[in-house]
Amino acid sequence: MPQPISVIGAGSWGTTLAVVLANKGYDTTLWVFESDQLALMESERTNRKYLPGVMFPENLRLSGDLSAATRSADYLVLVVPTHV
Repeated sequence: MPQPISVIGAGSWGTTLAVVLANKGYDTTLWVFESDQLALMESERTNRKYLPGVMFPENLRLSGDLSAATRSADYLVLVVPTHV
């Protein structure tokens, strides 16, 4: 049974990692911070802003709810910007 993984951050790296994990068969959720971006990604099944031309696998779920995205995950992959 694939382990549930949540990727926190839907920029270019987060989206790429989520797609790779989903393609490898992992139960993957990608958390998207911006609600307008989430709606666009859900309708198009791609991240036109950061990873154009790469379609999401059917088993990649998107979520705008951080609590829901992390609640059942065995692993979290944090891919968010840091400002140093």
